[in-house]
Amino acid sequence: MLKHKLFLSLLLLVMSWSQASHAQDFKQAFRDSTLRIDYTFSGNAASQEISLDKMNLMPGWYGKKKHLSELPVEGNGQITVRDSKSKKVIYKNSFSTLFQEWLTYDEAKTTRKSFENVFLVPMPKQAVDITIDLRDNRREVKASFTHSVDPADILIKHIGFSNITPYETLSSATTPDHISIAFLAEGYTSSEMDTFISDARTAMEAIFAEEPYKTFRNRFDVYSVAVESTTETFNGGTALGCTFGSGTWINGNSEKVFEYARKVQGVDLTKSVVIVILNSTRYAGTCWYWADHKAIAYIPTTYNDVKEFSQTMRHEAGGHGFAKLADEYYYSGTIPSSEISSYQWWYNAIGHGSNVDVTNDPAKIHWSHFLSDSRYSGQVGVYQGALTYQYGAYRPTDQSIMRHNIGGYNAPSREAIYKRIMQLSEDSGWEYDYETFVAYDAVNRSTASQTYYREELRDFDERTFIPLAPPVFVDGPAPAAHQ
Repeated sequence: MLKHKLFLSLLLLVMSWSQASHAQDFKQAFRDSTLRIDYTFSGNAASQEISLDKMNLMPGWYGKKKHLSELPVEGNGQITVRDSKSKKVIYKNSFSTLFQEWLTYDEAKTTRKSFENVFLVPMPKQAVDITIDLRDNRREVKASFTHSVDPADILIKHIGFSNITPYETLSSATTPDHISIAFLAEGYTSSEMDTFISDARTAMEAIFAEEPYKTFRNRFDVYSVAVESTTETFNGGTALGCTFGSGTWINGNSEKVFEYARKVQGVDLTKSVVIVILNSTRYAGTCWYWADHKAIAYIPTTYNDVKEFSQTMRHEAGGHGFAKLADEYYYSGTIPSSEISSYQWWYNAIGHGSNVDVTNDPAKIHWSHFLSDSRYSGQVGVYQGALTYQYGAYRPTDQSIMRHNIGGYNAPSREAIYKRIMQLSEDSGWEYDYETFVAYDAVNRSTASQTYYREELRDFDERTFIPLAPPVFVDGPAPAAHQ
């Protein structure tokens, strides 16, 4: 017994030392601010070059502060920061860029082009050497560029330290570790900020009206960021550069979005979801993904109809943006092998799409544990059609928020939401336990809940339903658009 206690004490001491050392390493090497570095990547398929354009200093660092020299996922490039004196690696991250994708096109065999690229690293306290590597699909370095950064360099421009965009706290967490949701205004003029705050509150309540968000609301901090635009016309001239594409597709200037989101003190974009509310009554919505878990959900106010706006918010922000759920709706056709590979890559990278699968084998499908659990009998099955394809992809229920924006999150989706909430709000030693989830999930298996979802679907007319655009995958293999 004594040996057991001594072992536990030693283990706790090592864990606390490890956690403290991570925080201490960041504070020793970096300031709480962000160094934005603009590079130009140029060349063709045969040769590539990297050049430094400019560097800017911005307030606050909202990226990772632990495991600074470790890579969350392998991309086609790396940015590495080394202490100039010791040559020790003090920060590393990976990326994949549009330039590298372009290099695979036939045009790159005969034409040279230049692409602007922006990278963010924590501002070092002492002089550092920063190396950018571009790699091919075999991870071989094809171009490399190293430059020195002196924190006292007068050519590093300070931006964002004045005329700070105001933000408001809409809801506060009561747990030590908490998750951030940031609503950003887009297309709202200075005289319309009260309207934006009202829209943000409506959006917040829409997300927390559904389980598991409803039960675990106290683990979230929610903010509204009053980004002012001088126009309400979405042709790229608004503050965040949003434009409408075909169907329900929306694009925006992601760098601008992240820049404004970082104005919220303490926001870690890899552990948050950024929701851009467009001051437009158009029915649309698109979520953009990054391989380091960043996400932006672009959502208009949708006919100025609270019900429609809320449904879109739950699908795009609560489903795609935060929980990385995949679409359960379908058009036609069989999912091609390239799409299967893309889906599997993103599933392994960020857990995207645990609510769908490309096998219908009950023993191997992602939600096999629900199929073999009598407590979920009649509530989870295997239905053909998902990931926008009618054949070759499968979903766990006929109806759900991830198919028709209503009908609640199904059990595999609730499990994914629950896991992500716990992973981000519990300590680093947290491990998933299925029975603990099932005990929580009793409220959703109840007769009252199932009756509520059936009533919500009673007047639904699939013939008039328009699916929202599928997610856009920024820095990994992207599925082709399919309708």
